[in-house]
Amino acid sequence: MDLEVSAETPRGEAGPSHYEWIWIQFSGFISCIPRETLIEIMLRCLHAQRSDRVQGHVDGEGLVDPMSSYGSDGRETSHGFPLYLTEICRWWREAALETPRLWSSARLTLTDSNSMKQHCAILALAELWLSRGVKEQLILAVDLHLKSSYNYSAAAAALGRLLDVHSADLLRISLRGIPPSMAESTHASLSNNSFPSLQEIELETAGGSIWSGRFDSLENAPRLRNVRLGSPGRFPHDITSLRLPWHQLTTFSMTVAVSTVDCLQILHQCSDLKIVELQLIPFDSFIPQPLTLQHLSKLHVCFDVEIDLFLDALQLPSLSSLSLSLTGLSPWNPFRSQFWMPHAGQLIEVELKLPMEGDLRQVFHTMPSTTSLHTDIRVTPSFFHSWGPELLPALVTLTIAIVYPRDESFLRSVRMILPFLEQRRSCGAARDCSSHLERVRFDDGTNYGGDSCELVGMDDVLAADMEVEFNRIRHLKVGGMEIDWQVQGEDILLPRVMPSRVLSDEEIAMNDLCEHFRGPIF
Repeated sequence: MDLEVSAETPRGEAGPSHYEWIWIQFSGFISCIPRETLIEIMLRCLHAQRSDRVQGHVDGEGLVDPMSSYGSDGRETSHGFPLYLTEICRWWREAALETPRLWSSARLTLTDSNSMKQHCAILALAELWLSRGVKEQLILAVDLHLKSSYNYSAAAAALGRLLDVHSADLLRISLRGIPPSMAESTHASLSNNSFPSLQEIELETAGGSIWSGRFDSLENAPRLRNVRLGSPGRFPHDITSLRLPWHQLTTFSMTVAVSTVDCLQILHQCSDLKIVELQLIPFDSFIPQPLTLQHLSKLHVCFDVEIDLFLDALQLPSLSSLSLSLTGLSPWNPFRSQFWMPHAGQLIEVELKLPMEGDLRQVFHTMPSTTSLHTDIRVTPSFFHSWGPELLPALVTLTIAIVYPRDESFLRSVRMILPFLEQRRSCGAARDCSSHLERVRFDDGTNYGGDSCELVGMDDVLAADMEVEFNRIRHLKVGGMEIDWQVQGEDILLPRVMPSRVLSDEEIAMNDLCEHFRGPIF
């Protein structure tokens, strides 16, 4: 069970006056129970029943046990669970209190809408909650949605105490949105305590970078395997200042901007890494030393600089998942890279969200094993224009990121993609084709949607032409291809009625007014 508490209180209502009141309210609260745990509790209730209970038939008050049944001997049997709601609550609570695994996880959300007293009360509740959990298997996740300019010293002290008390038993820690006013004390708690059970830690600041400390205690955490550090913006960070057990890490993710030279220096110490996520910043020219990571299977790099020097230094015999995202405008040519050709044939999952040079069809001809591709509509048309069975023969899942505005270029791009999708749908039934595209997802981050979202950037003619292409996509979906295209949570492949004329300002205002008052009146 997870303790899921959000410090959200309706306006006008007072928060808890003291910690004990909160504990009384939450001690019997059970939610999000996994199936196997629920079965365990029910079995506890079953064995706890007494033989003198009236079960499996009409009781003294005329209530029938709905779970009664008949055994092989013809006699009526029963599940043995309590019949009355009050007894269910009582037995449930007793069983829950005797099941430490239910109290081993706390997920908290603190917001600015509440007082510091409430923040401290919630953190104190988590301290009490986890004290009933399984030793060395505790999970703590805290999301802090707090203003960076405020002083949260009391909440910082409560969070520090929570970490201090349970440091020996924490299995996973996730602290996200840490404001600068809480960063120093949080960092001190992480640095001053030992974490013998810790396997995974995630730290994300709300502003700036606070990861300049040494984390000496984490360096000595014997079971630590996964580390994720994040911070918004482009604040550069000296990754070499971190004191972590690099030699034993299997996952390292750092969404803070770091130097390519420093990254390669650290990676030389990470012989067991399987997953790496990095954000690289510009660097001076250098000649990197070759680096072989035998176990690395997933590499995700976001960069706005020349990437070839970094990639060319890597030899990754186990690499199966590659993600490259370019924030700048300079195109990348894989055939100029010493990294691409030795690794392209073994890639199973590929994400390329960057402008590319050259004939992209030749690039994807080097990827015969790729089953999942996530690409950008800016680069999609050029290699989908001349589609064929030989292009990405193993492809099963295709995700297309849409960044273009709704103009003629967007329409041409969709028209170029559709023949490939139509060919792959029919290809699945043909014996001479090795691939059948099963799933297509349009990752649309624009503001174009259905009836509640205007056709932004489109005139009537262009919108009507786009609707024709939508109908082709709907036909593919009806034919069995799994296609998802949503904008702001709305499925834009649902049939729509195109307007026959442009609405006047008065009609638009009236429609908005009707929409505002739509819904049940109670």
